[in-house]
Amino acid sequence: MSEEELEVRAKVKRLSQLLLLPRAKSYGVREWELRRSLGKNYLKYLDLLNNELDNYGLAVKVYGEGEDRRFFLVLKDPPHREDLQLSGYRIDELAILASSIAYLTSKKGKATKKEVLELLSDKIPKWKLELALRKFVRRGYLEEKQGILSLGWRSEVEFDRAQLVKLILRGLSQTS
Repeated sequence: MSEEELEVRAKVKRLSQLLLLPRAKSYGVREWELRRSLGKNYLKYLDLLNNELDNYGLAVKVYGEGEDRRFFLVLKDPPHREDLQLSGYRIDELAILASSIAYLTSKKGKATKKEVLELLSDKIPKWKLELALRKFVRRGYLEEKQGILSLGWRSEVEFDRAQLVKLILRGLSQTS
């Protein structure tokens, strides 16, 4: 291997380590951190890493704009149903999250908390909904400001909302 190839491999390895390092207060790697660590060609290394990660069902996603852009390592495809038990969420919590994200997506990303609670309270007790929604706000899947729920950064990064809507519509067409 040439010296240049070894340097590129070392930078891609460093990039993967940066993406996996836990952060104390925020998630993901900021763009300026990548630029500082890898140099001005950091996007080239991102492409190389993405090509390699594709073999493992992973991808690097970007969230935000300008200097606030952050880069995250995420699953490329949905996890297997059996593996979801390892996520630490119960099946009813995952249903609440999926329903909330789908509903907020249909409302252009925002709705009152009362609307979301009314939508789901027919199937799930209100106390359980309140607990789950608080948990999802804490973990970044949802945001709540003055009684308005909106999609959080994790919903933007970790969920393919278009695919979620397709799955829901396919399920509805099969039941009717």
